[in-house]
Amino acid sequence: MKYIIFAGMLQSAISLLLLLNNRKKEKSDNILALLLIGIAWHLTTKFYIFTTLGNPSISTMMHTFIQLSYGPLLYLYAEKKNGSLCTINTHWYLFIPLIMSFALYGSVFASYTWYPNNGKFMLDIYNATVFPPIIATHFIFGFFILIKRRNKGFADHLLIRNLCLLLICLGISEVVLTYTVIEAPAYTLLNRSIIYILLGTAPVLVISNKFFSATRDWEYNSKSHIPEYQNPKPSAQLSGSLYAPIDNFSRKLLLNPVQHKEVFTKIDLLIKDGQRYKEDDISLEKLAAISGISRHYISETLNVFAKKSFYQYVNEYRIEDVVKTLDNNRENENLLAIAYRSGFKNKSSFNAYFKKIIGITPSEYIRNQDKSC
Repeated sequence: MKYIIFAGMLQSAISLLLLLNNRKKEKSDNILALLLIGIAWHLTTKFYIFTTLGNPSISTMMHTFIQLSYGPLLYLYAEKKNGSLCTINTHWYLFIPLIMSFALYGSVFASYTWYPNNGKFMLDIYNATVFPPIIATHFIFGFFILIKRRNKGFADHLLIRNLCLLLICLGISEVVLTYTVIEAPAYTLLNRSIIYILLGTAPVLVISNKFFSATRDWEYNSKSHIPEYQNPKPSAQLSGSLYAPIDNFSRKLLLNPVQHKEVFTKIDLLIKDGQRYKEDDISLEKLAAISGISRHYISETLNVFAKKSFYQYVNEYRIEDVVKTLDNNRENENLLAIAYRSGFKNKSSFNAYFKKIIGITPSEYIRNQDKSC
């Protein structure tokens, strides 16, 4: 079992380093990194207990409080991938059980260090207080995120789904462990090994999703959200100079020309027809969450297929909306009010994009409009 724990520790450390040094790291990945740190802490603590401490009560009966962070962190990660602005600071209350358990955890070690005779008493209080919330958070957050994911749709579908299933399996294993310790001690070692294997699987899922699952994610998103997608081949009508020579250039891309067209069609429906461009907080990450398509695929599609950056693409629709309003509005409505309503956050950004796209400043456009009336 010690080898299983050590392997999990090593996998967590390697996964954490790869995630933090990923050039395409997203803000939500910081929460994922905290989850990996929690798993590494859990496994490291157990490895220390099994290899160093000789107290059988602590090594066989003490639950690790850090498990109370798994459910809340996974929930915050899923929300962040869905475009939510929630953070640990805004949802600190989710970690109240973790903070309280940490205090009890310290009390147990303090008792065994300074008051050995009271150590077992404090350990029993700790386990009775911590174990029910651990099981509850595994099941509650696991099933809640799965249900919300199905109804709402999250980006990184496979990773979130698999981590939720792993969290639920961890809760089941913890319940079974309680039974085996009392009724079937012979199976306790096997059950503990399963728990540590599950923990060691989490970093593998994270890295396989972040670095090795571009094709799988595309297939998932395509089947779930883009109808009639079946192994597309490069289209002749799209294989102009942009994709030529196709063998030398497209190998560096995540998607082929047909996939770029499908992605662009879907996001264009959301941005233009759904008027998402009017949302001043629209971002690449939020669009990925809404559409169910990886942000990397969207970014590549805009850069390669549409030859625009994300904000250039969005702001063109905003300027188009402003111009349409100015052309149809003969009353002296405040120009900035129109700009803000179209999705711009500030005056300087609006003026800069207006001149870049239309060729003249908003004031000049209005004067020209007045002259033509």
